[in-house]
Amino acid sequence: MISDDYLKYPKRRRGMDHERYDWSILPRRKPIKWPGGARLALWVTVSLQWFPLDMKGQPFKPLGALQTAYPDLRHYTLRDYGNRVGIFRVIKALERHGIRASAPTNAAVAVRYPSLLEELASLNWEIVAHGLDMDHLHYEGMADERSLVTRSLEKLPKVRGWLSPAKSESKQTLDLLAEAGIEYVCDWVNDDMPYEMRAGGGTLWAMPHSGDIDDAQIMIGNRHDEDDWRDQMIDQFELLYDESTVQGGRMMSLSLHPWVIGQPYRISDLDLASRLSFFLWSRGPDDALMNIAVQNRLHEPAVLEQQVRRMLKDPRAESLAVNFAGQWLNLRGLGSSGPLPMIYPDFDDPLRQAMRREVELLFDDIVRQDRNVVDLLTANYTFVNERLAKHYGIENIYGSQFRRVLLPPAMEDRWGLLGKGAFLVTTSKPERTSPVVRGKWIMGNILGMSPPDPPPNVPALPPRAADAAGNAHEPTMRQKMLDHRVRADCIQCHSMMDPIGFALEPFDGIALKRTLGDLVEP
Repeated sequence: MISDDYLKYPKRRRGMDHERYDWSILPRRKPIKWPGGARLALWVTVSLQWFPLDMKGQPFKPLGALQTAYPDLRHYTLRDYGNRVGIFRVIKALERHGIRASAPTNAAVAVRYPSLLEELASLNWEIVAHGLDMDHLHYEGMADERSLVTRSLEKLPKVRGWLSPAKSESKQTLDLLAEAGIEYVCDWVNDDMPYEMRAGGGTLWAMPHSGDIDDAQIMIGNRHDEDDWRDQMIDQFELLYDESTVQGGRMMSLSLHPWVIGQPYRISDLDLASRLSFFLWSRGPDDALMNIAVQNRLHEPAVLEQQVRRMLKDPRAESLAVNFAGQWLNLRGLGSSGPLPMIYPDFDDPLRQAMRREVELLFDDIVRQDRNVVDLLTANYTFVNERLAKHYGIENIYGSQFRRVLLPPAMEDRWGLLGKGAFLVTTSKPERTSPVVRGKWIMGNILGMSPPDPPPNVPALPPRAADAAGNAHEPTMRQKMLDHRVRADCIQCHSMMDPIGFALEPFDGIALKRTLGDLVEP
């Protein structure tokens, strides 16, 4: 017979049976707003681990532990491969996408590979403490855990975060970490967003570092292939992204292990598929591309060409014009270009948007038709709607729809990119044209020979001359520039930039043809 006292539990209440954190349901919390209106924050971790050759496996063997009788050189060297080779492939892949990662690092790796930590420091990666090594786990009843925490931290540079080996903890681990100055931990996986925990008389943050969808768990622990891992990453992203529309910003962790994902057969064609897809489509690869990548055939020249041609025929390839051309040709700069209304009263936002769309359509047409790249500078046609056609002086174009029109020899100065409004406006000042900016842009973006930055203390051009009677003589832009570049350290670059910019002076600051005013003398 069980006594009534057996059923009495002093902490029986709604919530937790401990005091580490308060009960909180994610959908009911105040929505998070990420900077810049972003909906999802991506947190990439690349774990640097060392598995001792004589692993004891107490109290359990972590994922990746050595398997066979001592010395298990096959598994030991495979794990060590990640720190010697695989990590650099991962670094290269992340750099291509401008991603800076956090690196949970065993203290044993810092001791054995100090140059690796120097490399990560040069990349401005964050180092996260990851215990002593993968055979020193944290568990209840272990001897002198405080000493283990100290030994793990003293071999690393100053760190803020901690990820226990195999996410192992005792009841005291959090308190010891807080006392040692750790600010956040990655072992608790019960949330999609960071939350506060009580530890060591203070506060720790629990970071949402998922253990179920990382590369090692899926491909090694669950024995799934790269396709499964990719699909789960995409599913994770899509659901979190959808939730962010109504519940505020979300956070997605991408956990990588160089001894897993850094293998050449995993990263080479898969990385190529990712780069190709994001370059052409600004989104992840489709099934057709990934299937070929998994077969390790994408790097074959004939196969790669076939896939590129297939992808360019897809409507999604318009992203190449919108994003790549938008960055290369500075179409995005049109949004911040502000010609002064008192000088250019005809410039408005519909014209601004039409100028951008004109270049996107021209770039897209040349790429899809597989035309010579020189056509970007010489194409005798363009795409206009009524607003832009009126600005250019092209007759009989009505409505907002863009259409392809031939530019006759009389409009040869409008041929190619350099006669387009988008280029001419973004390389002008708000109140005037700038031969220097136009010449420098062509040198850097078309000719691939960017001039150096100007020396310090270079004075600006003098303001437009004026007097009460309006009779002041205004020198030409060429004369202003000759008077301006008197310093010997200026002449060398200006002698290359300025003639290019002077050739475009027949266009004013909003790309209208002109014959008077600031027009350069021949």
